[in-house]
Amino acid sequence: MKRASFLGIFLLLLLLGTAAQAQTKRIYFAGYMGLSSFDRFDLNDTATPSVATADPESTLNFAGALGLRINRNFRMEAELSYRSADFNDVDVSGVGATAVNGDLSSSMLLLNGYYDFRFKGWKTEPYVTAGLGVGYHSGSLTDSSATTANFDDHDFGLVWNAGAGVKYRVKPNFAWTLGYRYLDGSEIQLNDTDVDLSSHEVRVGMEWDLAY
Repeated sequence: MKRASFLGIFLLLLLLGTAAQAQTKRIYFAGYMGLSSFDRFDLNDTATPSVATADPESTLNFAGALGLRINRNFRMEAELSYRSADFNDVDVSGVGATAVNGDLSSSMLLLNGYYDFRFKGWKTEPYVTAGLGVGYHSGSLTDSSATTANFDDHDFGLVWNAGAGVKYRVKPNFAWTLGYRYLDGSEIQLNDTDVDLSSHEVRVGMEWDLAY
């Protein structure tokens, strides 16, 4: 249901952008840094089987993007981002909490659509965004008590995101940004463990437009 809602938003943004007559075409670079707050990881060991959850620590995220303005309001970005989270305990269904040494890092390549709400005379521009892409995930879990299954593996999976924010244009070719987005994706498999990964991200960034 969540994925169907996301796809509807993304297609609507794409339609709004391509239906309008292009007024400007400009390539720009963007950089982002922020905080990722993860939802609880659901760890489903398909070999045992057993179910566990983990509370990952919040962590910094970093991203760089190349953007293209299609018209006055609509733009697209190709974004490469990275974040890594540690977790030190898991709650195994029917057993309880156990101490572990775990981490999960994700690199994501996303194609994001943005719709900027531009008002005459305003330097501040609210925006909404949605995007789709692929993530490369690498994770490990070591449980010396053998209460839950260990893993050390990597996997690829589809990722989507949706969010909103505000931009403050300092100069005609430079702006600061502040935004929030929700990231979610397909279930990833690390050895015999299926992992459900999602997060909330708050990011600050900058845009530098090139005169094209």
